[in-house]
Amino acid sequence: MGTWGTGPFDNDRAADFSGDLDEVAEAERSALIRWALEAAADAEGGLDASAGDVAIAAAALVAAQCPGGAPVTTVYGPDEPVPVLHPEIYGIALRALARVTSDDSELPELWGGEEQGAEWFAVVRGLAAVLEAAPRAPEISAGAFFWDEFFWKAHLVSEGGGPATRISAELIYAPEGREDGPLTDAEHAAIAWTVAHLPALWNAARPAVLAEFRDARDDLGDEAREGSTLTGVNIHPLSKGGMPYVGLQFACGWDEEHGTGVLMHGTRVVRRGGADTAVLLWMAEQDLKSADA
Repeated sequence: MGTWGTGPFDNDRAADFSGDLDEVAEAERSALIRWALEAAADAEGGLDASAGDVAIAAAALVAAQCPGGAPVTTVYGPDEPVPVLHPEIYGIALRALARVTSDDSELPELWGGEEQGAEWFAVVRGLAAVLEAAPRAPEISAGAFFWDEFFWKAHLVSEGGGPATRISAELIYAPEGREDGPLTDAEHAAIAWTVAHLPALWNAARPAVLAEFRDARDDLGDEAREGSTLTGVNIHPLSKGGMPYVGLQFACGWDEEHGTGVLMHGTRVVRRGGADTAVLLWMAEQDLKSADA
């Protein structure tokens, strides 16, 4: 079986796994990634090199959706998009990587005699470090969401150790353009990802919110009062690189009637402006098309 480097996809079996992901429907890719991780984590007896290679590739796809994770850009990775993965898979990926480097796994023995062995171990440890640091989502039951004739919504209350982790806000899935059918597993995964990563999104959005205040102060002078509070989290039914587009709405002192909004993709600020910036789907669609260009 060919191996040409130490990267997660630098071998035939990992490349074949990418092909398997490309061949199944998008809705089935999450299950295939989970299967690859569980096959390694829960393998009976020794873990063969093929299963280990696939598990590392799957773990790299999971880590790519976490803070500090590297995007999978190699030509040997999947061509088709990987859906947003539920944060519960982070722990499974960690168990799989631990099994890959265990004494009953073939890969450490195979790489131990190679000049690049230390580099391979560093790659696996790097993936594990990203997954270990990744946030876990508080449990949000399906029953927490209700259809209010316009949106699927829930009220999110999260307590933490800092201003960006003490949250009380309205959580809305698909603020534009969704019917009243039950939320799917993929939609619940996007919701769970957003809740888990919300402190990081909020922190990344704060400079944009401050910039909105400064713009208002330039226009209104002393009438523009500082201060903002997160009041709404809008999860759009669009994703790129395994991360959904999320709009954050804030009540603010400089526009008490309307508030302000920031559209995020991961921790990247896509756009800032009025509160509708967090709601309007076309803004996310425009950015997605630009990213695909």
